[in-house]
Amino acid sequence: MTGALNGETFHSYLEETLDAAREDQGILLLAILDLDDFKAINNQHGHAAGDTVLRTFARGARELVRRDDAFGRIGGDEFVLLLRVRPSDAGESFARTLHGRVSVVLATGEYPVTCSMGALIIQPDNGQNAASLMNAVDQIMYRAKRGGKNAVEIGWAERAQEIKTREMPLSTREQIA
Repeated sequence: MTGALNGETFHSYLEETLDAAREDQGILLLAILDLDDFKAINNQHGHAAGDTVLRTFARGARELVRRDDAFGRIGGDEFVLLLRVRPSDAGESFARTLHGRVSVVLATGEYPVTCSMGALIIQPDNGQNAASLMNAVDQIMYRAKRGGKNAVEIGWAERAQEIKTREMPLSTREQIA
């Protein structure tokens, strides 16, 4: 429906790209975008309206990324992007620009919604696997949602363990220590 890769295909692409980036010293940006309050569109206007929002979002996001970048749908209203950036600070700038442009697409749609985005800059020597990186960027995205939605939060893969620890309830951290 959206023209995006499914979650399994995206995960395979992420694993392959991580290996290639380690070999050629490439820097990656991994981002999860979640449509804020999407369920309200389905509840108020029906699933056809929700499908319209998803297609509008996906079309706008695909137009913003390059042909070699990966764009996938990993849940009902959650999408993921993977792209190469140089230098690493360009990843932060691109993440903010991408969120702004996607927000414009969503705001001008028939059923305006906002989006929360978590972005993770991945250095070639990070040593983490695809699953741990996806978990880290998901935590960053939820931090954006908890901060008021319609926002972008950016993290670094080297600090992904810190992100995971910071997001755990205090009682869980105490049990680990």
